[in-house]
This record gives sequence, structure tokens and C-alpha cells, in this order.
Amino acid sequence: RNAYPMTRMSGSAVSYVTAGELTATGGTYPIGITQTHLTDMDRHSVVKEVDLKTFLTADKEVYNHPHELAVHEDVNGDG
Repeated sequence: RNAYPMTRMSGSAVSYVTAGELTATGGTYPIGITQTHLTDMDRHSVVKEVDLKTFLTADKEVYNHPHELAVHEDVNGDG
């Protein structure tokens, strides 16, 4: 299910629901997220786009490139 309807706009910012109730079911369910701001690990785009044919037939590395940490240059050669 889409959780985005549980958000609200506050001016031009997204406000997330701060109250709710959780009930343990004993099961698991895969979820996906989409960031609405910032990025992790120096990625420059937040949302990736791919056509359905590529998504269904290509290796995921074609449309979902591996993440790499942005680190400083190894100036002293210690790795």
C-alpha cells in the first residue's frame, strides 16, 4: 500500500504523521521507500526511472547502479 497519503503538506514541506498505532502480526512484508529530500552516499538523484521492459528483462545493475561511498583521496596510501 502507498504510505504517502499519510503525509501532509505544511507550507512547501512534507509533514509526516507523528501518531499512530502498530500491531505485531508475526509476519513480514517487503516495503519500498522513496526519499523526499537529501540523498545518501553522494547519489545525485533521489528517484530512479526505468521503463517496464528494462525492469522486467535486464539485470538490475543496468538500471540500479551499485552505490559507492564518496571518500577522500588516499593521499598517504594507507587504503
